[in-house]
Amino acid sequence: MGIPLLSGRAFTELDRAATPAVGVINRSLADQFWNEGDPVGQRVSLDGGQSWVTIVGVVGDVREQTLDSAPVGAIYLPQAQSFWAGTLVLRTPFDPMGVALQVKEAVHAIDPEQPVDRFETIEESRYASMASPRLTTLLLGIFAVLALVIAATGVSGVIAYAVSQRTQEIGIRMALGARRAQVLAMVLRQGLGMVALGLAAGIAAAFAAGRFLSGFLFETSPSDPVTFAAVLLVLVVAALIASFLPARRAASIDPTHALRSE
Repeated sequence: MGIPLLSGRAFTELDRAATPAVGVINRSLADQFWNEGDPVGQRVSLDGGQSWVTIVGVVGDVREQTLDSAPVGAIYLPQAQSFWAGTLVLRTPFDPMGVALQVKEAVHAIDPEQPVDRFETIEESRYASMASPRLTTLLLGIFAVLALVIAATGVSGVIAYAVSQRTQEIGIRMALGARRAQVLAMVLRQGLGMVALGLAAGIAAAFAAGRFLSGFLFETSPSDPVTFAAVLLVLVVAALIASFLPARRAASIDPTHALRSE
């Protein structure tokens, strides 16, 4: 499984049914009961003191159910010393599903009545566990793109309306010597000024609503600065594109036509 060994040892072929019972615990269990000491060599009982298991190693944590579930304390026992049924995990250099028939035949060679009817790779298990958050992420992404398009369209429309109201003013400015680049910069400043006010309000609202979205996040803080910076960059770029089109039209106004428009 690739679970790292942190201290002590892992199981060996010497850990048989006739030898003293041993176990390996994960880091969560070690931190819970031996935060200040070394659990290796300590004994625990799983049946109220009738039998004891000696801890021989500590391994890393794993997520048992889903990727967003917190690791819990766990103890592992050698298969030769445990009678609990479970899932058989195999590592192979070949196609995992290609050896499924051989695994089934090997199990039936030991116990012909043992049912072996489900094979699944670790990647398939991981992919299935993420089905719900993946759908949620897809829907949120679609809504976010739609919201971005609507916002950019709104910014472009507002600036285009403002330019149409200031056509004569822009014509006078250009007739008095204003260059096209200056007119372009003036209109862009107007658009980005409105966007800056919206971003300030949006950041405040995002911080306030972040705690309600924490359940949809995986190893990401609701106030993650990298995420906020990336979102701000995307919004600023979208605002620049939305503002540039009406600004370019304003910079291409014919002063003579603008002065004669009213």
